[in-house]
Amino acid sequence: MTGNTAQADAKPQPQDAGKGSEIDRMPVKISHLDTLLGLTGEIIIAASNISILQRHLNNTENEVDKETMDMVKLAAMSTNRISGDLHHLVMDIRMVPIKETFLRFRRLVRDIAKKRGRQVNFEIVGEDTLVDKTVAERLYEPLAHQIRNAIDHGLEDPLERQHAGKNPTGNLTLSAYKKEGFTFVSVRDDGKGLDIDLIRQIAIEKATPRPVRTCRRKSVAP
Repeated sequence: MTGNTAQADAKPQPQDAGKGSEIDRMPVKISHLDTLLGLTGEIIIAASNISILQRHLNNTENEVDKETMDMVKLAAMSTNRISGDLHHLVMDIRMVPIKETFLRFRRLVRDIAKKRGRQVNFEIVGEDTLVDKTVAERLYEPLAHQIRNAIDHGLEDPLERQHAGKNPTGNLTLSAYKKEGFTFVSVRDDGKGLDIDLIRQIAIEKATPRPVRTCRRKSVAP
């Protein structure tokens, strides 16, 4: 993240035994803190205006005049805008680049590739994509599972790839991007893909409740 940053401390939360500790600090842009300070000042002014309006209404014996109605309308518009701005600002403050999470997989890929005898070219795309801090923290385990599967079952060993006319080094890509308001994260490899016959055989060996008559690719993976 570029620009000046400050450390925002969150109140430590009790953790369950056996679980890894979660980071209770995160970098925050100075510009975000300046905006937060400005909105806080606007809230104070808006609250003061509402108090003045309340006193004015209490002193009004007859029907509310146009001036008072304009004051009510202005106060409502001001508080609605400030609350909306605060909501968006807090959401922006919680957003962090997914890069830190993605970079943690470099060592994992290297260790699994060495253990499985694979040659892997690991590429990261879209590391500057912003996601909520909590989402970034919780993405590691499911992505690690997908990466293990890609290396274990997707990518072939160098000799098998050579016999298939491929580069001995397999490609594994971890990417993130935003589209139509959603964040997409994908794991792709250029391996041989799923072995449907092997999957069918494993299902039979694991005592599937009923005989496996058909096993189509679409029923195994989209």
